[in-house]
Amino acid sequence: MRRWAKRLASLVVLATAACPRRSPGPQPAGGEPELRIGLAVGLANASIGGPEGGELFVSEAASGLAVGSVPAGVRWVVLPDSADLSRLRLVRPDSTRTEALRGIAVVNVTESRFVVANGRRYRGRINITSSRAGLTVVNRVNVESYIAGVVGPEIGPRRPDEMAAVLAQAVVSRSFAIKNRGRWEAFGFDAYADTRDQVYLGVAVESEQAWDAVRRTAGQVLSTRETSSTPISTRPADSAPRE
Repeated sequence: MRRWAKRLASLVVLATAACPRRSPGPQPAGGEPELRIGLAVGLANASIGGPEGGELFVSEAASGLAVGSVPAGVRWVVLPDSADLSRLRLVRPDSTRTEALRGIAVVNVTESRFVVANGRRYRGRINITSSRAGLTVVNRVNVESYIAGVVGPEIGPRRPDEMAAVLAQAVVSRSFAIKNRGRWEAFGFDAYADTRDQVYLGVAVESEQAWDAVRRTAGQVLSTRETSSTPISTRPADSAPRE
C-alpha cells in the first residue's frame, strides 16, 4: 500500500481542481449511479433488523410480491431452505417461518432510520439470495452514500488542515467504484465491502468530515489514464473502525 500513500499526496491538487471530470457512463433516474456492494458471501445464516433499525418492508426479490414487515427494533433470521438451497426462509422471533422465497429485498420505511443487516446499518436497500454456497448479502446504495461509508475506513481520521487529503480520497474512491462496476457480476454485485475492493462499513463510520468531502467533490472522478485497478488505502485491513 505504500505506493498508494505516495500517490494520494499527488492527487490532492487534482481533487480540488476547478475543472473536475465526471463519469461518462449511463446514469439512473436522479443522475446518480447505484452500486451493489457484496457485504457477505457464503453465509450459513444472516439477519435483518435489530435494536437500531426502523421498520423494514420485505418483498420477494424475484417477483416483487410483499412478504411482510419486520417491526422496528426486531430481528429476523434468514436461512437457506433445506429442501431447495436456491431459496431461503425468514425465521421470526416466535420461530415461525415464511414460505420458501427466491431471495428477498429489504427497505427501511421509518424516517431517520436505516436498514439493518447482520447488525450493521446501511443506507439504500438490502438484497439476500441463496445458493449451494450459502447466503449472499448485498447492499444496493447510491454512489455518494457509498463513498461516505468508504472514506473513513480507507484514509483514517484526519486533522482539519488535512482536508485536501480527504477530498482526494473521495475522488479516488468514487473513481475506483464507478470504473469497476460489474467487476464481480458472477456473484451478483459490483464490489466487495472489504480490502478486495474498498473497506465499506455503512452508516457507523460516516462522519461530518467524510460527508463534507463527498459533497465538495460530488460526481468528480479521475480520467481512465489516472485510475488503477487497485483501490487506494493508507490503513491496514485489520485497523478499519468497527461499529
